[in-house]
Amino acid sequence: MNFKDLLTKATWTAYPEPDSPLHSDIIDNASKMFTQFCKPPARVLDIGCGSCYGAKALRNVGYEVTPISVLQAEVDEARALGFPAMKCEMNETDLLGKFDAVWLRHAAEHSPCPLLLLTQLSEQADWLYLEIPLPETDAHHETNPNHYSCLTELGWVNIIRSSGWEIVTARAIPLKLVCGDDAYIFYVCKKLKTGLKE
Repeated sequence: MNFKDLLTKATWTAYPEPDSPLHSDIIDNASKMFTQFCKPPARVLDIGCGSCYGAKALRNVGYEVTPISVLQAEVDEARALGFPAMKCEMNETDLLGKFDAVWLRHAAEHSPCPLLLLTQLSEQADWLYLEIPLPETDAHHETNPNHYSCLTELGWVNIIRSSGWEIVTARAIPLKLVCGDDAYIFYVCKKLKTGLKE
């Protein structure tokens, strides 16, 4: 198996995830917050669109959203909602052309090589919303079979900066779940004008 085969195999472990009040509240707040940095009607690529709750929230605040998924059912649902959705792996988005921003919510941890993923996206867009679950909470996200890159806060900071992005703002989101304490973190990033640092 070569590296390309590994990326493809990892991508196809995707699964549908139903909406929940917890995630819906975060998405509603995040989509409105993002307008402070990347102004609508910017073109946004929504990677791993799920049920399109995020795509709808972004559209509601004025963005032009292109959802993508490797799951045909999610693509069909997005198209039924009026989005120009496409079936595409997150490691092949360069085939879709340029966007103003990328919405990467709970998808990067499924990449076995987030440095490659974020570097590619920095060549494709000027803004990035990145949200991921943190490891070593009571939810134990690092034990999910297809969480290949469940990194610490500092680990993500290093990956983000090394891949050509500048962190504009970041915020940890503490959560109380049935299993105990959990936490997500989000980063709003702007592409470095000088590109990837040597």
